[in-house]
Formats: sequence, structure tokens, C-alpha cells
Amino acid sequence: GPSSVALIGINATADTTSRLAVSSAATLFSHEGAGHQHKINKNAAADTASVLFQTGYSGRAEFGTTGDDDWHVKVSPDGATWHEALVVDKNTGRLSVAAPLKVPSYAVAGVPSASTSGAGAIIYVSDETGGAVLAFSDGSNWRRVTDRAVIS
Repeated sequence: GPSSVALIGINATADTTSRLAVSSAATLFSHEGAGHQHKINKNAAADTASVLFQTGYSGRAEFGTTGDDDWHVKVSPDGATWHEALVVDKNTGRLSVAAPLKVPSYAVAGVPSASTSGAGAIIYVSDETGGAVLAFSDGSNWRRVTDRAVIS
């Protein structure tokens, strides 16, 4: 029948906070005939269910439902100060970014293929005739956002 173990340490010491502790070059969770999910459950919306990446046991990046049921992505330079980069609203799926979005910058001579980049891609063209401008791919050409003219 089912059994329960209070702590498991695999090449590591488990404790009352980290009841499963693994020290290894990699950890594999595999399917059993189909897909595989990692499920992180929290008690209430105001709690946290996340994946935390650390350096020297100090947080540097985290994603999950941190403090509510929206999906958050945040980073830290020191484990104390956190900068939220992205939030996806649970009710609408709307993506919010915390700072101005930065798109890749190209000189006219170095813009990538508009067809390979795909319709809807956006770039910044630093030396377009008339001055720097945002451009979008229509699937065939890069067009200036300002007047939709083809980048020359």
C-alpha cells in the first residue's frame, strides 16, 4: 500500500523546509508512456507557487504565481531587490512588461530577411533615410511604422 517518508536527501541533506533535497549535475523526470507535468500547488491565491533560480543560495530569477494568480517573471541582482519583468493577467492573458520594450537594432545594410523574420516582427533601424525608425515585417518587406514605406 501507500507509504510516506518525512525527508529524503539524495546526495544532500533534507530538512523541514526542503523535505526533498537533491544534489546532482542533473535531475530527470520522464514520461510514463505519454506526457509529463510538474505540478506546484499553493494553498491560496496570495501564496506563491514558483520556480526560483539561485546563485550561492540567493535568489536571482523567479517565475510563477507569486502573491496572486497572475503569472510573473522577475529578476534580482542580489537576492534582496527584485525587478518584475513580465506579468500575464490570469483573466485576460494580457502580457504586461515592466519597462520599455527594447527591440533589436540594425543598420539598413544589416536588416535580417523580412520573410524569415515573419509578418509582425518589429526592429529598430538606426540609419534609415530621414532618421532612425521602428520597422515591421509584412512577411515580404520591412516597412517603416511611421508611413508604411519599404525600408530602403
